[in-house]
Amino acid sequence: MSDEMRFPEAERQVEIEKQLLRNAIQLFQELGYENVTVQMICDTCHVTKGSFYYHYRYKESLLLEYYRIMCTGELNQVVTAMLKDTDAFERLWRLFQYYIDGSVRLGKDLLKNLLKINLDHEGQIYPMKWDKIVKRDQEFVRVYQEVVKDGQENGSIRSGDPTQMLEYYMCGFSGVLSGWVTDDVDPQKKLRWLCEELYRPIRKENER
Repeated sequence: MSDEMRFPEAERQVEIEKQLLRNAIQLFQELGYENVTVQMICDTCHVTKGSFYYHYRYKESLLLEYYRIMCTGELNQVVTAMLKDTDAFERLWRLFQYYIDGSVRLGKDLLKNLLKINLDHEGQIYPMKWDKIVKRDQEFVRVYQEVVKDGQENGSIRSGDPTQMLEYYMCGFSGVLSGWVTDDVDPQKKLRWLCEELYRPIRKENER
């Protein structure tokens, strides 16, 4: 087969994969994740189930891919914007805020199901242990380490083990997201407080 024949087919498959994701997310948002079947997604894209499973192993794979795109697609822009903050703590909060916003933008129904999938995948989506955090998003970890190191050197971030501090934060992160889904707690407010408690230098009583 010539290159001229192979490349158009490869491009067609890429477009089918993108269309499956677009249409699936639209159906999830309109009908609710649990109410959408693989067949319904295939029907909107005019493809067979065989074509669907060629691109995605399960229905949940679509939600995982959508979340991955939301939480990594604009990270470079966030890092650029972070440079405007002279306070390392505020740069760190901007980084955390990006991931909060990415989760909240899913909406409560999709986030609820993503949290369920997270349990099925042994915490790979919202990891709480350092090795899993690194495995999930190495670029996030790189930026995190640079910001915390800078902040600890200039005194704007509390001294301590950055690895342990992030593990504590991620425990709270998952809990607050669950609270937003079930009890409508304010994730920005709750996680800002947690970030302050973990990363702000402890001030002496007479400085407060």
